[in-house]
Amino acid sequence: MKKSLLLLLFAALGMFSASAQTGTGVLFLTPASYTFTPTTVDSTTVFDFQVVNTVGVSQTLYFDAPSAPFSLSDEGPIDIAANDTIDLSVSFTPSEIGNATDTLGVVGNIFGSASLVLSGQGIQVILEWTPEELVFDTTAIGQQSSATVTITSSGDGAGTITDVVFSNDIFSLDETNSSLTIDEGTSGDLTFLFSPTGAGVFDETVELHTNDPNNSIITLPLSAVGISEVSGEVCDVTWSLADSPFTLVGDVTVPEGCLLTIEPGVNIEMMGHSLVVNGELSCIGTVDNQIVVSNGPLVYGPGTPAN
Repeated sequence: MKKSLLLLLFAALGMFSASAQTGTGVLFLTPASYTFTPTTVDSTTVFDFQVVNTVGVSQTLYFDAPSAPFSLSDEGPIDIAANDTIDLSVSFTPSEIGNATDTLGVVGNIFGSASLVLSGQGIQVILEWTPEELVFDTTAIGQQSSATVTITSSGDGAGTITDVVFSNDIFSLDETNSSLTIDEGTSGDLTFLFSPTGAGVFDETVELHTNDPNNSIITLPLSAVGISEVSGEVCDVTWSLADSPFTLVGDVTVPEGCLLTIEPGVNIEMMGHSLVVNGELSCIGTVDNQIVVSNGPLVYGPGTPAN
């Protein structure tokens, strides 16, 4: 019997020692100190933890709550049963830039006490960017051009871009060549891509969602022109009547596994270049809207035309 009780006691002690804790009789299941992540002024971060009464009787817990910018979710007194656990949280809401520290304490009316040292840093992210508008090179349908904005974190703390929202999906973010986190005192580039699927003038926007409280959404105008001059590889695109005529400025290839669709009525001026179809080609004209291909060969490779 004694052996069984000792085993149970050791098992219980092992349960508490398996995770970080501080206190005697009353335990905070957390290390003896906790540092909040750097927090923007006038915003809040929260730390959740548990309090355990290891005493064999119920008791009342009295808290010595920290002062601002820290706050305890329930300052009590709180009644807790024998060997019971309660959930609490501490919030950090800095009102100014700088470091803060305080201590959370608790005492049981029967036995036990614990303390937790709290610290945090208030930051004020300031983001600056240039240029204020992005203008892309004139770009042929099926091709791609890029433009870059440089963002500087000139305030206190790292700047972050949490979301990028385009008004038109012919624009996109080049994630490989973009920095979404900009350390304090440094600059980073965001590179955007313009991939026109039709000819015309495009005046669109991109919204950058940030942690700068004064510029939580940065809106950048995007200006671009798509033209119907084509060369190189085209894949899963449509040459539309609205974008006609199409002028080849180099050989055009439809790779294997790709489809080029040409709408009725489209004119294609080959300018001595070749349209090589290794994939599929769909081009059905009508009596009133014939597809006209002039001044260059249409060459079929190993692929079979769709139509």
